Amino acid sequence: FLAAAWASPPPAAIALAARAEAPVWEGAAALARRVNQEPLFHHFVASRFPNAPLRPETMLDLENQSRFHAFRWEEIRDAAHAVLDALGSQSICPVLLKGISQVGERYDPPCLRPMRDVDLLVKPGDVDSAQEAAAEAGFVPDPARHPAEKYRRHHHLPPLFHRETGVCLEIHHHLLKLPEHFEGFP
Repeated sequence: FLAAAWASPPPAAIALAARAEAPVWEGAAALARRVNQEPLFHHFVASRFPNAPLRPETMLDLENQSRFHAFRWEEIRDAAHAVLDALGSQSICPVLLKGISQVGERYDPPCLRPMRDVDLLVKPGDVDSAQEAAAEAGFVPDPARHPAEKYRRHHHLPPLFHRETGVCLEIHHHLLKLPEHFEGFP
């Protein structure tokens, strides 16, 4: 499974995978499933080891998960474009964080990296305007599941959800929140 995570696996990793028997391949598929990386593992198997000794139901599950994430990526991409356009109209230039920041670089096609949300970092002074822009792009809060008071000391606002697709957006105002007693690095 780890060989699948490399953009260009070293020859030794490829050679090791080529010699692996069915239980090792099935274990790698199970690990990919457990860490939600089925599309990446499926791509690795389909492109480098199409005759890997995987059970037909395992291969079908990997294919189905890859297909699902490809469709989900379309929704995430459209929602991300909408919120970025809305932020741009307010002259807010966010920093893309986590999975969305790797699109087209580390993961090409983007659906190889399953994403559950879009994470953006804005200046603390732009938080209110960013939240308004997100609302214009179709994102709404869910205070029943994510009450604002729970996020008062958090590094991002309560999650917002796209009205049509359910895509989750997290607007970060800090990368992380340090304890109040934190005095910096030595």
